[in-house]
Amino acid sequence: MPRASSRLETTLQICNIVVYVSLLIQSPVCSTALIYNVSEAISKEVRAFYNDDIHHAKYGRHGLSCFDPVVNIARHPLWGRIQETYGEDPYLSGQLSRQYVYGLQGDHPRYLRTNAGCKHFDVHSGPENIPVPRFSFNAKVSERDMRMTYLPQFKACVQAGSYNVMCSYNRINGIPSCAHRGLLTDVLRNEWGFQGFVISDSGAIKNIVTEHKYNSTPEDAAVSAVNAGCNMELRRGTPYYYAIGQAVLDGKLSEDVVRENLKPIMYTRFRLGEFDPPKMNPYSEITMSEVLSREHQQLAVMAALKTFVLLKNLNGMLPVKKSLERLAVGSFIITFYIYYIFKVLNWY
Repeated sequence: MPRASSRLETTLQICNIVVYVSLLIQSPVCSTALIYNVSEAISKEVRAFYNDDIHHAKYGRHGLSCFDPVVNIARHPLWGRIQETYGEDPYLSGQLSRQYVYGLQGDHPRYLRTNAGCKHFDVHSGPENIPVPRFSFNAKVSERDMRMTYLPQFKACVQAGSYNVMCSYNRINGIPSCAHRGLLTDVLRNEWGFQGFVISDSGAIKNIVTEHKYNSTPEDAAVSAVNAGCNMELRRGTPYYYAIGQAVLDGKLSEDVVRENLKPIMYTRFRLGEFDPPKMNPYSEITMSEVLSREHQQLAVMAALKTFVLLKNLNGMLPVKKSLERLAVGSFIITFYIYYIFKVLNWY
């Protein structure tokens, strides 16, 4: 299929990176090798952009901490991010997420190529905004369901060596995820031995006050999150973690806790090689030649071809015209042709 492949590859280049089919589409292939190869290719391009920035003394544009894989369980059909998950099976999600972590981070004994991030921790799988928004949703879950459905895939992702975990927007049995010590410390660190850092979802610390009404001030929300084990805030607006210093002065938070909270962040940065001479880190040799490489484009095409699903319109079962011989469905089909037209006409 040389012509079809070249068209697909043209589309994959539009955003100056190679784009792969979503995790949900990769999942039914049940190929750990495919997941590993895709994540490895992604990490090489991420590292290439970072190295190029450092080479040109441009800082803060591209980082090395990836917020992937999404290992939430798809249970609610109205949730808007099902396509980012591996589906509804905890075991399959866990096994595939392991390979994704291995591929992203590499196998060097000292350095990480990039660092993976398991998200959204936890019981975060809808609803999107009906009957309540995901920012304020209270997930009521039994201990049995928690242990059998919502924790196994995160445990697999963490034990594969992931260096960050993102806590979710929702509450779990009344406690905001990012202020849930039982989840972030007792389970994540004490049970599973997690060594990396926990980062909030965007604005999740603010939501502790504005959406969950769990605390009444930014300072108290920061105290709750830090004491629970959330190391870093991904902000939306003014960071609530700016109040940490005042919380220490007010006696609400100990300096020792703050120092301990910082250690996993710095440790991850050391593993990424940020403070070592580039010549010590073999991943510093990855160049922009990896970005949009022919090899990565061919991998994207192969991944897409392996995920095709064919339906036979037996006895006219499907609601389509009898004269129609072939039909491509899905939102990405529309996106593909829009991008392709823009590219051909030089509108992009």
